Amino acid sequence: MKLSNTKWIEAISTLNELTQTHRLKWSVSKTAAIGSRYGGGLMSIGGVTESEPVGASFIAPYQDKFLRLTKFQVTSSGGGSTAGLLGIAGNYIDYRLDILDSAGTELFSVPETSGLADLYKSIQYQVTDVDGLLNSLLKEPLP
Repeated sequence: MKLSNTKWIEAISTLNELTQTHRLKWSVSKTAAIGSRYGGGLMSIGGVTESEPVGASFIAPYQDKFLRLTKFQVTSSGGGSTAGLLGIAGNYIDYRLDILDSAGTELFSVPETSGLADLYKSIQYQVTDVDGLLNSLLKEPLP
């Protein structure tokens, strides 16, 4: 069963709202996804794509599952036709959202969807407690 891209965009938007309102609590994950959807050494036609996690990977419980969001640096040598790379050499950032079971086994990887970068930033803001830090700094007396 394939969900429309519109439903995935709405779902990511809802996750972002739940994160920003602290109704969905994220924490730093001890494990990251193995590779982005494009790779960890994936051979494409005429080119090689490699991906490596960068920054923290985050995890949150939702219903009886867990959500894990990982940020990747993807490097392509070009010449291939891998989705999203268009056969052009270079580096870019990719995000991967996975649904895990209670044991941490990956059950499903959400298709590439707009909004994952915004969700990642909202999670960073929540986990770092930027609001609390700013409020504390603003209360700090100046010498």
